[in-house]
Amino acid sequence: MDRLNRIPEPVNDVAPHVVEVSKGQEALSIQTRDLASANNDVKALLSGLLEQLTAMMEPLCTMLADLISTTASMFGKDQPSSEDLLCFGSTVEGLSTGQRMLQVISRLTDLPDSMATIVKATQVAQAELLSHAVTKKTLRKYPV
Repeated sequence: MDRLNRIPEPVNDVAPHVVEVSKGQEALSIQTRDLASANNDVKALLSGLLEQLTAMMEPLCTMLADLISTTASMFGKDQPSSEDLLCFGSTVEGLSTGQRMLQVISRLTDLPDSMATIVKATQVAQAELLSHAVTKKTLRKYPV
């Protein structure tokens, strides 16, 4: 009879732990939603940036080629000067660097989705670990 009266005791010990885990999981869910929302905002901001940069480079390259051609015809040169080529090269290099940076940024926007998956897996593992720990503790405290 005494053992039957002690059966609810382990359940009473587990209840606060379950509430604590539940609160932790709820907080992690909120953070995950916030992170996903921020990720969507960043994606919206960056979605057309790469195409815009590419579209801006094409007229610039055309303009520079026309400028070199016009300069050559004005001064009777067959080829642009080395200064013209250096200026052109540094401009194209700067635009190329900007384009690479945008590609890196677009890859970084996928990072929050990966983190959300990790957080969910951690929540599940934490709940399982707590469940096992409480069960072992209960079995040691109240042997059948």
